[in-house]
Amino acid sequence: MKLTKIAVSIIPVILILSFSCGNSSPTGPVTESYPDSVVATVAIGNHPMDISILPSGDFAYVTNLLDDNVSVIRTLDYSVVATISVGNNPWGICVLPSGEYVYVANDLDDNVSVIRTLDNSVVATVNVGDSPRGICSLSSGDYVYVTNTNDGTVSVIRTSDNTHISTISVGDYPWSICPLTSGGYVYVTDSMDNSVSIIRTSDQTVIFTVSVGNFPWSICTLPSDEYVYVINKIDNNISVIQTTDNSVIATIDLIYLPSDICSLPSGDYLYAIANSQSGFIRIIRASDHSVIETIHVGYYMEPMGICSHPSGESVYVVNRTGNSVSIIQ
Repeated sequence: MKLTKIAVSIIPVILILSFSCGNSSPTGPVTESYPDSVVATVAIGNHPMDISILPSGDFAYVTNLLDDNVSVIRTLDYSVVATISVGNNPWGICVLPSGEYVYVANDLDDNVSVIRTLDNSVVATVNVGDSPRGICSLSSGDYVYVTNTNDGTVSVIRTSDNTHISTISVGDYPWSICPLTSGGYVYVTDSMDNSVSIIRTSDQTVIFTVSVGNFPWSICTLPSDEYVYVINKIDNNISVIQTTDNSVIATIDLIYLPSDICSLPSGDYLYAIANSQSGFIRIIRASDHSVIETIHVGYYMEPMGICSHPSGESVYVVNRTGNSVSIIQ
């Protein structure tokens, strides 16, 4: 099914849609520690959609869909230190593991802008497929994968020379994408097929398709690669895929029109935007896939993107209608 490209602001809402070790026993209850309070809100551009943080943790890069630019936030003091013009309707964003370059999927231009972080300049533009939205880098940094939402494909970019080297057919309306930490496989949500396609990166082949919930939207993996988590936007839940056999082994309830999910670097907790309309974030304990807390970033904020700081001490939430980023610490 091929959908006509359209600005996100008029898409129907259905589519927007530790403890220390020792010899003695503890004398009291063990307190879990994780970011759980909103400590700051940073004003950025118009309709921000996605966020990626440099491996150093020094700067966060946010796509502003309707301003056709990227805001750069200095994480030390939560100040916007640069604004970078990119293509038309920048959507997804990812940073290479080296931290040297940031890749931005420009939905209406059918291309990817490459930002050099040394001076925050656009140094290349790579043509891809129709309506690129999801984007990710392999852990090696050698390749970037981009979902082309309107033509049911994934484009592969070789980062050494920013060449589009391969196009992989996946399911209908591929939206979000994430690699395993090992780099051997990439998982893609096929939103209109209610499934996830698994690409083997050694030969760029789809080797398996997993049935999940209704309109799978966002996706992330644990650093251990043990599980992949898929937000089903219409079912208001998460499917948990066990990567050893690619079976769905659990379902986690959210609230209403959830939109994104990320893991802390430790892999102990996940943060899911559980209600994109009312601004609720749910914290999930990975060991038993249970919801342990709910955080509110504010009404009428419409959070759309979320990611963890590399230190694991904070989580950044992109608020689409709030034109801001909330920091949970």
